[in-house]
Amino acid sequence: MSKLSIIGFHQATIVRDIYNLACELNYIVEIVDPHKFLDGNWSKDSQVLVGITLDKDLRKQVIEYIDLNNASRATIIHPTALIDASAVIGPGTFFGPYSSVFSRAVVGNDCIVGPYAMIGHKSSIGNNCLVHPGALIAGT
Repeated sequence: MSKLSIIGFHQATIVRDIYNLACELNYIVEIVDPHKFLDGNWSKDSQVLVGITLDKDLRKQVIEYIDLNNASRATIIHPTALIDASAVIGPGTFFGPYSSVFSRAVVGNDCIVGPYAMIGHKSSIGNNCLVHPGALIAGT
Protein backbone atom coordinates (compact mmCIF):
# COMPACT_ATOMS: atom_id res chain seq x y z
CA MET A 1 0.00 0.00 0.00
CA SER A 2 1.17 3.51 -0.82
CA LYS A 3 1.48 6.19 1.82
CA LEU A 4 0.03 9.65 1.26
CA SER A 5 0.62 12.84 3.22
CA ILE A 6 -2.05 15.46 2.50
CA ILE A 7 -0.66 18.86 3.35
CA GLY A 8 -3.50 21.01 4.64
CA PHE A 9 -5.90 21.65 7.47
CA HIS A 10 -8.22 18.97 8.89
CA GLN A 11 -11.26 21.24 8.76
CA ALA A 12 -10.91 22.06 5.05
CA THR A 13 -13.53 20.36 2.87
CA ILE A 14 -11.07 19.62 0.05
CA VAL A 15 -8.66 17.96 2.49
CA ARG A 16 -11.44 15.76 3.87
CA ASP A 17 -12.55 14.90 0.31
CA ILE A 18 -9.01 13.92 -0.70
CA TYR A 19 -8.59 11.96 2.55
CA ASN A 20 -11.80 9.98 2.04
CA LEU A 21 -11.01 9.18 -1.59
CA ALA A 22 -7.42 8.20 -0.81
CA CYS A 23 -8.68 5.81 1.88
CA GLU A 24 -11.09 4.27 -0.64
CA LEU A 25 -8.13 3.87 -3.02
CA ASN A 26 -6.26 1.99 -0.26
CA TYR A 27 -3.65 4.61 0.55
CA ILE A 28 -2.31 4.87 4.08
CA VAL A 29 -3.19 8.51 4.68
CA GLU A 30 -2.09 11.22 7.07
CA ILE A 31 -3.11 14.87 7.13
CA VAL A 32 -0.15 17.10 7.93
CA ASP A 33 -0.49 20.68 9.15
CA PRO A 34 1.38 22.87 6.62
CA HIS A 35 3.51 24.55 9.31
CA LYS A 36 4.58 21.19 10.73
CA PHE A 37 5.32 20.02 7.18
CA LEU A 38 7.56 23.04 6.61
CA ASP A 39 9.34 22.16 9.88
CA GLY A 40 10.07 18.70 8.45
CA ASN A 41 7.46 16.82 10.47
CA TRP A 42 6.03 14.41 7.91
CA SER A 43 6.59 10.85 6.68
CA LYS A 44 9.44 11.15 4.21
CA ASP A 45 8.56 7.79 2.66
CA SER A 46 5.09 8.97 1.61
CA GLN A 47 3.86 10.74 -1.49
CA VAL A 48 2.51 14.24 -0.95
CA LEU A 49 -0.50 16.17 -2.19
CA VAL A 50 -1.16 19.82 -1.31
CA GLY A 51 -4.70 20.55 -0.13
CA ILE A 52 -4.23 24.22 0.77
CA THR A 53 -6.60 26.49 -1.16
CA LEU A 54 -7.21 29.74 0.74
CA ASP A 55 -3.71 30.86 1.72
CA LYS A 56 -1.92 31.18 -1.62
CA ASP A 57 1.38 32.25 -0.03
CA LEU A 58 1.42 29.23 2.28
CA ARG A 59 0.51 26.97 -0.66
CA LYS A 60 3.46 28.38 -2.62
CA GLN A 61 5.83 27.89 0.35
CA VAL A 62 4.76 24.27 0.73
CA ILE A 63 5.23 23.55 -2.99
CA GLU A 64 8.68 25.16 -2.94
CA TYR A 65 9.56 22.97 0.07
CA ILE A 66 8.36 19.88 -1.82
CA ASP A 67 10.58 20.87 -4.75
CA LEU A 68 13.62 21.48 -2.54
CA ASN A 69 13.20 18.11 -0.84
CA ASN A 70 12.45 16.18 -4.04
CA ALA A 71 9.32 14.77 -2.42
CA SER A 72 7.28 12.34 -4.47
CA ARG A 73 3.94 13.81 -5.55
CA ALA A 74 0.70 11.83 -5.70
CA THR A 75 -1.89 12.40 -8.39
CA ILE A 76 -5.37 11.42 -7.24
CA ILE A 77 -8.21 11.07 -9.75
CA HIS A 78 -11.76 10.53 -8.56
CA PRO A 79 -13.30 7.45 -10.22
CA THR A 80 -16.05 9.58 -11.79
CA ALA A 81 -13.59 12.04 -13.36
CA LEU A 82 -13.05 11.77 -17.11
CA ILE A 83 -9.47 12.29 -18.29
CA ASP A 84 -8.79 11.93 -22.02
CA ALA A 85 -5.88 9.64 -22.85
CA SER A 86 -4.18 12.43 -24.84
CA ALA A 87 -4.29 14.88 -21.91
CA VAL A 88 -1.04 15.65 -20.08
CA ILE A 89 -1.36 15.68 -16.30
CA GLY A 90 1.34 16.97 -13.97
CA PRO A 91 2.18 15.20 -10.71
CA GLY A 92 0.60 16.29 -7.44
CA THR A 93 -2.78 17.06 -8.99
CA PHE A 94 -6.21 16.18 -7.61
CA PHE A 95 -9.30 15.72 -9.80
CA GLY A 96 -12.62 15.93 -7.98
CA PRO A 97 -15.85 14.07 -8.74
CA TYR A 98 -17.18 14.44 -12.28
CA SER A 99 -14.35 16.73 -13.37
CA SER A 100 -13.29 16.42 -17.01
CA VAL A 101 -10.11 16.98 -18.99
CA PHE A 102 -10.54 16.82 -22.74
CA SER A 103 -8.24 15.92 -25.62
CA ARG A 104 -4.76 17.38 -25.72
CA ALA A 105 -5.34 19.54 -22.65
CA VAL A 106 -2.44 20.16 -20.29
CA VAL A 107 -2.81 20.39 -16.51
CA GLY A 108 0.31 21.44 -14.61
CA ASN A 109 1.81 20.18 -11.37
CA ASP A 110 0.12 20.60 -7.98
CA CYS A 111 -3.30 21.62 -9.26
CA ILE A 112 -6.71 21.05 -7.73
CA VAL A 113 -9.51 20.55 -10.25
CA GLY A 114 -12.79 20.78 -8.38
CA PRO A 115 -15.96 18.77 -8.84
CA TYR A 116 -17.75 19.25 -12.17
CA ALA A 117 -14.92 21.46 -13.50
CA MET A 118 -13.96 21.06 -17.16
CA ILE A 119 -10.65 21.69 -18.87
CA GLY A 120 -11.48 21.99 -22.58
CA HIS A 121 -9.56 20.43 -25.46
CA LYS A 122 -6.17 21.98 -26.22
CA SER A 123 -6.44 24.13 -23.08
CA SER A 124 -3.49 24.56 -20.78
CA ILE A 125 -3.34 25.47 -17.12
CA GLY A 126 -0.05 26.00 -15.38
CA ASN A 127 1.42 24.71 -12.16
CA ASN A 128 -0.24 25.34 -8.80
CA CYS A 129 -3.67 26.21 -10.25
CA LEU A 130 -6.97 25.92 -8.44
CA VAL A 131 -9.95 25.26 -10.72
CA HIS A 132 -13.11 25.84 -8.74
CA PRO A 133 -16.11 23.53 -8.80
CA GLY A 134 -18.14 23.89 -11.99
CA ALA A 135 -15.57 26.08 -13.73
CA LEU A 136 -15.05 25.72 -17.47
CA ILE A 137 -11.68 26.40 -19.08
CA ALA A 138 -12.61 26.74 -22.75
CA GLY A 139 -10.57 24.96 -25.39
CA THR A 140 -9.67 26.11 -28.88
